[in-house]
Amino acid sequence: MIAVKNLSKNHGDRCLFKEVTFHVNDNEVVGLCGENGSGKSTILKILAGIDSSDSGEFNCPKGTTFGYLPQDIIMQSEKTLYDEVSEVFEEVIKLKKEAGEIEELFSSGHYDENQYQKLLDRYGDLQEKIMMTDAHTIDADIHDVLRGLGFLHRQWNKKVSEFSGGWQMKIYMAKLLLQKPDVLLLDEPTNHLDIDARNWLENFLKNYPKSVIIVSHDRHFMDSVVKKIFEIYASKLEVYHGLFSKYLLDREDRIDKLYIAYDKQQDEIEKMQEFIDRFRAKIDKAQLVQSRIKTLEKMEKIKLPPRRKKIKFFFPKALPSGDVVVEAYDVTKSYGAAKIFEPMSFTISRGEKIVLLGVNGAGKTTLIKVITQNVDPTAGEARLGHNVKIDYFAQDQAQELNPTNSVLGEVSQNCPMDMAPKLRTLLGTFLFSGDDVNKSVSILSGGERARLSLAKMLLRQSNFLILDEPTNHLDVLAKDVLKEALVKYDGTVLFVSHDRDFVSNVATRVLEIYEGKLRDYPGTYEEFLEHKLRNNLDADPDDIR
Repeated sequence: MIAVKNLSKNHGDRCLFKEVTFHVNDNEVVGLCGENGSGKSTILKILAGIDSSDSGEFNCPKGTTFGYLPQDIIMQSEKTLYDEVSEVFEEVIKLKKEAGEIEELFSSGHYDENQYQKLLDRYGDLQEKIMMTDAHTIDADIHDVLRGLGFLHRQWNKKVSEFSGGWQMKIYMAKLLLQKPDVLLLDEPTNHLDIDARNWLENFLKNYPKSVIIVSHDRHFMDSVVKKIFEIYASKLEVYHGLFSKYLLDREDRIDKLYIAYDKQQDEIEKMQEFIDRFRAKIDKAQLVQSRIKTLEKMEKIKLPPRRKKIKFFFPKALPSGDVVVEAYDVTKSYGAAKIFEPMSFTISRGEKIVLLGVNGAGKTTLIKVITQNVDPTAGEARLGHNVKIDYFAQDQAQELNPTNSVLGEVSQNCPMDMAPKLRTLLGTFLFSGDDVNKSVSILSGGERARLSLAKMLLRQSNFLILDEPTNHLDVLAKDVLKEALVKYDGTVLFVSHDRDFVSNVATRVLEIYEGKLRDYPGTYEEFLEHKLRNNLDADPDDIR
C-alpha cells in the first residue's frame, strides 16, 4: 500500500493542491481526475520520484517499484522492437545465458573435474533465480503485450527509430507493462492507442495483480478498469467510490449540496451579524452579542469552488442533398513504393453516421483527404453526390487558427452577415465568455483551441460533417456535448475516433481499414466487435503461435 499525507504543491504563485491525503491499496485501480492544470500529472510525477512536493509525506513499503508513463516521449533507440522490449528482462536473459553455457559444458564434458561441484552449485542457484522470475514466460509475455498494442510479428525486427511518435509511445508502454512494477502510474495512456489496443489495455489492467493510478478522459476506458476516483478540485482531494460515470453524477450532486449549504450558512451569518450590529451598544444584550461574535469566529466558513460551466450547442440544420453522398470506385493510394491501401469501393448514403477505424498509420486520414478532395488518389475515384457540402474538422484543425487573432476576431473572419450579432452568444456556449473573447489565440490551451475550432464549424451550414479525431483535447463533459450534438444532427457524418464511448453512441455503420483493405459493417460498433470475434478477423498471419 502507498500512503500520502498532507501533500502540497505550488506552481509559481498558484496553488495546485493543498494538504491532500489518500492511500492506494494493493491490487487497486484508481482514477485521478480534475480540471486541466489541477495538478494530476504533478502528483504522478511526485509518486514516480521525478518531481517533489512543497510539503507532506509519502510512504510505501521498502522495495516498492514504480512505473511511470508520461503523456509524450521520444525514443532515440536504434535497436529493433524485439531487442528494445527485451531489455526489460536483461538480468533474466543473462541468468539464462549463463545457465545455458554451464549446460553446454556438462553435455560436452569440457570441464575440470575439480570444478564440477562448483559448476553444479552455480547451476542450481541460477535455476532457482530463473524460476523465481517466471523466465519461461518471457517470449509469451512479449508476444501478448506487443500483439495487444497492435504490433505485428513482422515488425519485431524493425528499428525503434523508424516508428512514428505514436508507435514509440506504444513501445515505451509495452516495456512498462512487461516490467510489472508494484505501482503503475499512467498519464493519459489511451492517447496514442487505436480502439482495439484500448480494448486490450482495459483487459490487461483489469487483471493486473498490483496497484494502478490512471489519469484519463476516456469514459468507457475508465468505467471498465476503475472502481475508485480521486478528484482534485479547488486544490483539495475528494474520494469517490464506484464507476467513473457514477462519479460524474455524484460530484455534481455534491457541488449542488455544497452551494445549498453555502447559501444556508450565509443566511445564518447575515442574521448573526445583523443581531451583533443592532445590539452591540446595549449592555443588557452584551452577553448575547459576545456569544454570537465567538460563534462567527469559530465557524468554519464554506468556500465555494468555481462551478464548472457547461457547453450547450447543436449543429445547424443540414442543407438538402441527394440520397448518395459519396461514391468511391476502386480508390487506392500510394506514396512512391509504399502502398497505403488497396483498391476500395463504397457508398455513403444521406443520414448515415459512419466511424472510420484502423490502427495508427492505416490510412484513415489519407482516405478522408481523398474524399474531401484535398489529396488525389493514385487510382480510382471518389465522387461527391448532388448538392453535398462538406464541413471538415481535420486532426490538426486547431493548428489552422490564426495565433495573432483574438478569440472573437477568429470567429469573425469569414462569418456570414446574419451570424455576426450572435457570435458572443455562440462563444459563450463554448465557455468563452466576458473577457475570454479577447484572449489571444496564441495563449489558448489545447482544449480551448479544439472548442474554438468546433465553434467555427457552427458558423457554416453544411450537410456532410467529416471529423478526424474531434475528441482530442476535449474533457469528458465536452465530449458528451459533442456526442449528443452529432446524434441529433440530421445530416451525414463520417468521423475518426478512438474513444469507445463516443464511437459506440454515435456510429450506425463501421468502416475499418485493416492491412490495407476495407471492411464494411452495417451496424453499431458493439455489433461489429461481436462480428470480428466470431469470425476471428484480426488473426495475424505472421503470428509465431
